[in-house]
Formats: sequence, C-alpha cells, structure tokens
Amino acid sequence: MTEPPGEQPAPPNPPLGAGYPPPGPSTGPHPYATGPRWPGYAPPVYPPGGQWPPPGPPAAFRRPVGDPTLAEWWERLLARLIDSTILSVLISPAYVLLVFSISDEFLAIMRQSAEGRPVDVQDLLAFEVTTFKWGLLMAPIAAALCFVYDGIQHAVWGRTLGKRLLKIEVVAMSTRVRVTPGAAWRRAAVYALPPAVPIIGGLFALANSLWLFQDPMARQCLHDKAAETVVVKTRRHG
Repeated sequence: MTEPPGEQPAPPNPPLGAGYPPPGPSTGPHPYATGPRWPGYAPPVYPPGGQWPPPGPPAAFRRPVGDPTLAEWWERLLARLIDSTILSVLISPAYVLLVFSISDEFLAIMRQSAEGRPVDVQDLLAFEVTTFKWGLLMAPIAAALCFVYDGIQHAVWGRTLGKRLLKIEVVAMSTRVRVTPGAAWRRAAVYALPPAVPIIGGLFALANSLWLFQDPMARQCLHDKAAETVVVKTRRHG
C-alpha cells in the first residue's frame, strides 16, 4: 500500500528494556548519584556498590554488639559472690563481738519472757540501743575491709581471688593493660565506701550493680566508669 505523499511511516516501538541498563546488582556508583543537581538541594547519597536499600535491618533496630573479650555479667557476679564469702569470713570476728555484746541483754529478755514475767523496759531499751550502735559500727567496718580487699588486689594483680577463679581481670579501658594503682584504689572506693551510708548507700550500691545491664557495649558498672576500667576475660595462669 502506498503512503500518501508528504506522510512518513511512524517509527517502530523499541524493544522492551531498550535504553536501560540490565537488571541486577551494580558494581559502580548509583546511576542517580551523579545526576542533575537542584539549587538548594544536595545530591542523594547511596551506599557503596549501588545497594539500595542497605542490607540488614534499620540501624535503629539493630542490637548493639559488645566486645567478645569483655567478661560476661554472670562471670562478674560469681566472682563477686566468691569475694563476698571471703569477706564474710574475714569480718566474722566483729560479728562475734556483736553477739557477745548483746548477749546479756538478749538473755535477760528471753528469761523474763520464758518465766511469764513482763519484759523490763530498761532491758529492752538497752538491747535496742546496743544493737543499733553495733549496726552503725559494722557498716563502716565492712566497707573499709572491702575497700582494702579490692584496692590491694586490683592494684597489685589486677584481679581479686574471685576474679582469679573465674579467669577475668580489670584493665584500663583505653589501653587494655593492667590497671594502675591509682585507678584501682579509685575503683575500690566508689564500689566499697558508699554502702556505708545508711539507705542512700544501699540505693547507690544497687544502681551501681544494675548499671552493667544498661551498658551492653562496655559492660561497665559505675565504679568501672569512675576508674575508666573494664573487666575482660583472661586465660593466663598464676
């Protein structure tokens, strides 16, 4: 069939996908990364290799991954339980003195109760006062003993007897070498001395221990942060 004069046939439709790069992962920059720029707007930024969207979950939903060389929370807990048992044995003479000091008042009260007589108010008051005084005295004694126990061992060996059994030790956070004596004593002071203060000291000790669980990256308690130390796993002996 002859076309009318002055009219040209329409060009055929191009094949599907013609003029576009083939699908698949790109090895170069994203094709739009070097595209036209609009005034007042920066060009879009794409991850290397043209991957979009980035692999893995969004950063806000990614679980932080801590240093695998850091000691686990249960290793630190067991080490502290071992040290607390040793401290209890060391402080037991003071508890023996406490028992002997209140034994007379306590036996007098129990004797009156067993005989069916009303308890003497003076005996009861003396027992309460003596117990209260010893209670106030025992807290600083226990805190001082814990301070010396922790400070000496960390300053000399970098670990207590409990940490030695669990094969963990305290090191400087920045250099990962044995903690300095000054940092060891500072760490021991923040850990051991505040609990000697009634009520407030107990709350601080609780917050100090629980701080480890909200710091998954460095796994530091408050006394670690004060001394800039971390507790790491070790396999050395001796």
